[in-house]
Formats: sequence, C-alpha cells, structure tokens
Amino acid sequence: MGALTREQKYQITYMGRIICSLPCDVNTGKMIIFSTMFDCLYESLILGSIYQQDKSIFRYRNEIGKKYISVTQSYGLKYDSDDIMYLNVYFDWYY
Repeated sequence: MGALTREQKYQITYMGRIICSLPCDVNTGKMIIFSTMFDCLYESLILGSIYQQDKSIFRYRNEIGKKYISVTQSYGLKYDSDDIMYLNVYFDWYY
C-alpha cells in the first residue's frame, strides 16, 4: 500500500497518514489519493461512494428497478470493467 516504511520498525508514511484521515477503507483511500494525480477525482469519489455501500444504490423494488436491470445488462455487454459500467449507469441516472 505504501502506508508503512520498512525502515525504523515500520513507521507510518505521509500517504498512510492521509489514508487514515479519510472516512473509507484503505483501498478506496489510495484510489482517491492517486486520482488527484490523474485528474479523475470526481469519478473516483463516485466509485468510492458506490463501493462503500452495503447495497447497490441503483436498486429499487418498483419500475425503476426493472430499468436498472436493463441498463446494467446493456452496459455490461459493452465494457469489461465493472467500474466503467458503474460510472456510466450513475451518469445516466444522474443526468
């Protein structure tokens, strides 16, 4: 992860301090930190929010749920990445 150094009995690094201050798990925190370097912070925050949910934020028990299934199936056929599919479904839902 890069959060600890092997020198001096595993001291926490600067990146480790930043990750500890974020209200998410370590992997999501590292994704958010590196997204600032690649100018994709907005997308990383969306994905981080989706990953922190216990249940899918897109699922409902009515007609919107049926639309969710059809949209995810259509996006799932186009992309080999769940992350890209989640982003596209979110953007279609939000905009």
